[in-house]
Amino acid sequence: MESGGLGYDELVAEAELNDAAAFGYGAKLGILLKPHDKVALGLSYTFKSTLTFKGELDMDMTAQFNDAFGRMVNGAIAQGLSPDEAQQAVMQQLAQMGIDPSKGMSTTYDAEIEFAWPQKLGFGIAVTATDELLLGFDVTWIDWSDTMDEFKLKLTGGDNENINTLIGDDEITAALPLKWQDQIVMAFGLQYEFVDNLYGRLGYNYGRNPVPYTTVFPVFPAIVEHHLALGMGYEYKFFGINAAYEHAFANKQKASINSRVANEYNRSKSTLAEDTVHLMVSFQF
Repeated sequence: MESGGLGYDELVAEAELNDAAAFGYGAKLGILLKPHDKVALGLSYTFKSTLTFKGELDMDMTAQFNDAFGRMVNGAIAQGLSPDEAQQAVMQQLAQMGIDPSKGMSTTYDAEIEFAWPQKLGFGIAVTATDELLLGFDVTWIDWSDTMDEFKLKLTGGDNENINTLIGDDEITAALPLKWQDQIVMAFGLQYEFVDNLYGRLGYNYGRNPVPYTTVFPVFPAIVEHHLALGMGYEYKFFGINAAYEHAFANKQKASINSRVANEYNRSKSTLAEDTVHLMVSFQF
C-alpha cells in the first residue's frame, strides 16, 4: 500500500491468530482388483474438502506507527522546525486525520480463513514376491492448482479507531496469491514378515515441489520433495499395532526478485525438513 511520501510500499503489521477451529467432511472411493493370487491392483479417488476456520486475530501496528511518526517528525525538522515544534506539528496533522496516539495501534478482529484439501486420484499395485516379502508401488495426482491458487482471509469487527481510520474500514479482505502447481507423487515400498504376524516396512516417495519461486515464502514453505519411512507392525487375531518414522529431506528454495506475496520476501530463502512419527492401534470385532 502506498503511503503518502513516507517511503513505504506496503502496510505491514504484527499479527497472531488465536483459537482458530473448523469443521469439515470428506469422502474417498476405492476399488481393489486381484487379477492374480500374487498381484493386487487398486484405484482410489479422494474428493475435495473445504474448511472454514474461525477465530480471533490480534494485530499490532505499534512498531510501524512509531517508525512512521519518526519519519514525519524528521521531515518537519528538515523543513526548519525545532524538534518540539516538529512533534507538535505532526500531532496536529494526525489529529486532523482522526488518529489519536493515546488509543494505541493494536486491535482484535474476528477472523475467517478458507482452506481446502485437494482432490486426488491414485493408482497402486502390490506384488507378493515371496511368502514373506510384499512389494508395492503407488502413483497419485494431487490437484493443488485448484485449492492452493490463493489463501483467503477475512477480518471483521476491528475495535481500534486509529487502525480503522488508517485502513479506511473496520474489516480487511485479502487473497494471498499462492499459485501452486499440480503434483504427481510416486511411492515405493516393501513389507517383510520376519516371524508370524511381525512385519518390517520400508518406503520412499517423491513429489516435485508444487510451490513456484514467485510465491514461496518462509511462513508456509511446503517445498519438500523426498521422503523416507521406516516402520514396524504386529497383528494378532483382532489386535494390531503399527508404528513408523518418516523423514522429509531438507529442500531449499529462493524466492524471485519480485515476490507476488509481499516485497519483504523478495529473494528470501526458504528451507524445510520434517520428521514425523506415526502410531496406530487397531481392533477388529
